[in-house]
Amino acid sequence: MSLDTHTLATVAYTIGLVLTLNLTLLCLLMRRPKTLVLWALAFWAVTLGSNIENPERFGIAAEWVFLPANGLISLANVLLLMGIATHLDYPLRWRWPLGFMGGYLLLLVACLCVPSLWAGREVLLAYHSIAWDVWIVWVLTMRAPRGLRASSALTASVFVADMLFYAVRAYALSGDWLGDLPDLASALVSTNYLFGTLAAMLLTIGLMTMQAQKMMGELRHAADHDALSGLPNRAMFTRLAKRAIARCEEEGLPYVVMLCDLDNFKAVNDQWGHSAGDMALKHFSWIIRVAGLPRTALFSRYGGEEFAVLLPGCDKGQATVLAERLRHIVEQTPVDSEDGLIPMTVSIGAVLARGLAYDQAMEAADVALYAAKDAGRNRVVWSNEVQQGGALDHVRPVLQPQRLGRESLMRYRHLAGRACGKQGVVSCADETP
Repeated sequence: MSLDTHTLATVAYTIGLVLTLNLTLLCLLMRRPKTLVLWALAFWAVTLGSNIENPERFGIAAEWVFLPANGLISLANVLLLMGIATHLDYPLRWRWPLGFMGGYLLLLVACLCVPSLWAGREVLLAYHSIAWDVWIVWVLTMRAPRGLRASSALTASVFVADMLFYAVRAYALSGDWLGDLPDLASALVSTNYLFGTLAAMLLTIGLMTMQAQKMMGELRHAADHDALSGLPNRAMFTRLAKRAIARCEEEGLPYVVMLCDLDNFKAVNDQWGHSAGDMALKHFSWIIRVAGLPRTALFSRYGGEEFAVLLPGCDKGQATVLAERLRHIVEQTPVDSEDGLIPMTVSIGAVLARGLAYDQAMEAADVALYAAKDAGRNRVVWSNEVQQGGALDHVRPVLQPQRLGRESLMRYRHLAGRACGKQGVVSCADETP
């Protein structure tokens, strides 16, 4: 069964329209993200341009629609390229693809004005498509971030196939054998419709795959990061920290865990408002990023106003310098809020661990953090310093009311901040390092 050119064109235009409507509806359902808007507009431009590209079917002279039809197709390439660049966060300026499109339109005007150039218009169209394909493939392969390379490579393969098709087409059209082989000219037209339909379907699949991969990456990032500070959350920090600690144990290296807690954070919320508290958390998150921590360091918002830092392979001397630098930057850099500068300090509990499991190291750092708070805040306290202090420093006298007089008791207060009852004094003291 053979299909005439008119039937092929009708089928191609129908499929193109269906794909365009599908992409448009998806764009509307997803609340018009910029990337999908540009891609949907590109499909509308190429669908409209392809429908008016061959006006002979409607009894219209080709010269009348030659410029607008091919201008729309060129505009579709501009929109596709800019949509891909936006999707990949590649800062491509509009003036470059629009300038290329303007130069192409000038060449089309020359074809209309100079009769000798009119015969070569199809070759010019082929080279025009090849140029766009090369540009888009370069962006997809060279500017795609790590998380989007798979889908970008899939989409780039569609443009590579399109580039090869138009290279063969340009070679065939530039030869002198078309006049001797009339069937070849008809075959080129039919092949153009068939390949255009297939390329449009494959391109839609590629673009949707790119969008799906980016959405999955954004969902994974949202699940692993704190929405306010942008830092890894507690779950991600725990997962990565356990892996890093396991590597340190395999290589016989120590590691340092630090817990940082913003001092008087509740007072900031009460006095300045919760928006100022949010700014303080963002401010400290920025300080952690710029404080000069090693590249191997892990840090996260551990919960509330508490932040965790893991320094694999770091000794106590190096960690002390980093902790004091962090504390000093916080002290010297107040939060710039709408109502004025908010002073801020941080207390840090640290532990140098070797042979300790993750949970044990975090517990030791937490004890050291409470000791830093009890000692007056705005300081760095190491867990071994707490141990050297001895348990007797945490025994406090209390008075218990009686019917007649008062009974004097000695109540032990655990380093983690809780007071032990008389039944738990011995067990609580045993828990203290």
